[in-house]
Amino acid sequence: MKTEGTAMPRTARTARRSASAAALLACILGSGAVLTAAPSAFAESAPSAGITLSANTPASVGFAGQPVEFTETIDNTGTPRPVALELDATTGPGVPENGLVMQFLEGSTWKDLALTYDVGQGRFEGRSENFHLAVGQRTLKLRIGLPMGTPFNGASNGGTQSIKLHSAVADAADEWNPLAEDTHTIGVTSISSSVSHVPATVVAGGAPIEFDATLSNPTPSDYVRLGNVLFIDAPAKVQVRTGNGAWTTLGPIQGRDRQGFYLDGESSSAKAGTTHTVRVRLSYPSSAKPGKATISPCVFVNEGRENFRGTTLCSRSATVTIAAGPSAGASPSQSATPTQSAAPSQSATPTQSTTPTRSATPSSAPSPAQSTSPAPAAAPVTPASSSGGDELAHTGAGSSTLPLALGSAALVAGGAALLVFRRRRSA
Repeated sequence: MKTEGTAMPRTARTARRSASAAALLACILGSGAVLTAAPSAFAESAPSAGITLSANTPASVGFAGQPVEFTETIDNTGTPRPVALELDATTGPGVPENGLVMQFLEGSTWKDLALTYDVGQGRFEGRSENFHLAVGQRTLKLRIGLPMGTPFNGASNGGTQSIKLHSAVADAADEWNPLAEDTHTIGVTSISSSVSHVPATVVAGGAPIEFDATLSNPTPSDYVRLGNVLFIDAPAKVQVRTGNGAWTTLGPIQGRDRQGFYLDGESSSAKAGTTHTVRVRLSYPSSAKPGKATISPCVFVNEGRENFRGTTLCSRSATVTIAAGPSAGASPSQSATPTQSAAPSQSATPTQSTTPTRSATPSSAPSPAQSTSPAPAAAPVTPASSSGGDELAHTGAGSSTLPLALGSAALVAGGAALLVFRRRRSA
């Protein structure tokens, strides 16, 4: 099956078909002709006897992931004829022009189906070249995906919860009337990241704390050009445990307004249906300012020349209290001052330092009730008290999280509900 880029959209063909039938009827009535039982030529959109179409579509595809394979099966018990396969996928206006892809298998090579895009309806349409349909059954292999951009150029400011896919077999000599049709709805699911078992308190200049960072891909899509990132809003040392049990120190990557750490490298991947957990060790220098600090997990797809700029999916942050530790040359009274670690003004202003992507206007950190959350986290984050203790925090999105359209948004601060947003890369 090959692509054909000049196919008329299905909506336009339907309108023209109706107009032509109405004009013909007016001419007949005007001439005084006697109407008898309607011949087969008048049967608009009547399916051709002997041809059926069945699409075996996936239940869902991964948001910003790779396309997923499906099949279209045509049964012909009539006569051989040349036909074409028409496909249109409706996502709604929240998906950009390069946000959806359909492919077909030609021989052993996957090729893109040429698509036209109706921005007002959020509909992508494509038509194959004509092919010979013999008597019997023919199965076509295709793929559909929602990459939300192109390689190393992840789009943003959009999303959808489902794709409505309409398939039709059209006669090569009469594209106005489909011979057979089928329609299915495909869900959209998402990859996500989270942190768990985060201790409530860490001592500046003291022993590091340890916790888990998990990347979960419950979708049927593979992910490539992936950035699994932890954002830390205060100067810190971050290490990950390797397969042999050794600890490797990660170098911080400075974004526009904060630093992040790639847990799996700057361009990693995740297979469909897999979960990957990394053990993380975090410590703060003795010079760290006492108070609240946040640990924010984010996933970036198709980052470009600038770090932390691509299709972005961020989960709920965890909060840890930095307790003052002994410092060289400091008197006991200076190091034990309780007001430094408990000042509300210090723990309530994390917004600008905890935002991995940039908005036109900085916003204040949202409270859990104010933030947008497509699905609840596996467990709520309980902020640690300044008095210490062994309380643990767990964050992250459930596997059923659906990406929604969020224009310009700030990354959630500690304790805020899950935010999924995408922001277009600067030129």
